[in-house]
Amino acid sequence: MRRRTLALLVAGMAWAAGAQAATLACSLQVPPRQALGHAVLLQFTLTNTGAEPLWVLRWNTPWEGRWMAPFATLSRDGQPLDYQGAMVKRAAPDASAYLHLAPGQALRAALPLSPAFDLRRAGSYLLQPAITLGDVQVQQGRDGPRLGQPWSSAELACGEARFELLAPR
Repeated sequence: MRRRTLALLVAGMAWAAGAQAATLACSLQVPPRQALGHAVLLQFTLTNTGAEPLWVLRWNTPWEGRWMAPFATLSRDGQPLDYQGAMVKRAAPDASAYLHLAPGQALRAALPLSPAFDLRRAGSYLLQPAITLGDVQVQQGRDGPRLGQPWSSAELACGEARFELLAPR
């Protein structure tokens, strides 16, 4: 009986995490062509498409405002490029590490690509985001995020982006 209860609890938690992830939409925009040497600016948008307000942990995502983990892969002319950005290890998050998303609300993040990858060569690039939201919570009453609770992570599908860096003529 105890094993069945645990299995149902785990299944319920997985369903809840999936339901929360299903209410989040992510999009990515990158200029299709740019001159070599100019900043390549990524535009990410995270939208709460559900009916309930959410708290989302921003760590290791574009909504943190800088590269703190490899949340995307990049290739040039079919060859993978190494991530060269920062990687951090942290203590438990406080409330300021979370974003609040009301129903229908969209949050945008603009992030340059060059701190994370070598963009010094012309070519055709493919960016593939691999964003995992470490914790997504449905807001309970008027309170902020529940700290110290087990996390409910969610994978985001932002879509890939292709762009070209053109050599000067």
